[in-house]
Amino acid sequence: MKKILVSLMAVMLLVGFVPTTVEASEVAVSEIEASEVESSTEITDRQWNVHATINQNNVNLRTGSGPNFPSLGQVHRGNRAQVISRRLGTDGHYWDQLRMTSGPNAGRTGWVRSDFVNWH
Repeated sequence: MKKILVSLMAVMLLVGFVPTTVEASEVAVSEIEASEVESSTEITDRQWNVHATINQNNVNLRTGSGPNFPSLGQVHRGNRAQVISRRLGTDGHYWDQLRMTSGPNAGRTGWVRSDFVNWH
């Protein structure tokens, strides 16, 4: 798990994504199973200056970071967003919290599984 976090931080540095400070509590490693984790595994709660595009059609924008959370509506390929945060979801996948900036959900904030999001 520690190697994954270090690799993720290295990739974030390469693409120019650097939080101003990192607290030790933000990179803590836990032995808890992903299915037992709710919202406590957030990578950061700082505003990221990263923009993103949805890469599939009919993707649910959810109220939380997992498939068990209600859908706020659907986003589609090409819809743009600002990335707010990323966390490990209840399903063991990473989820991005997005503020949608285009499409039918523009202005709405919700969660999309990270493999449906391209950062740029």
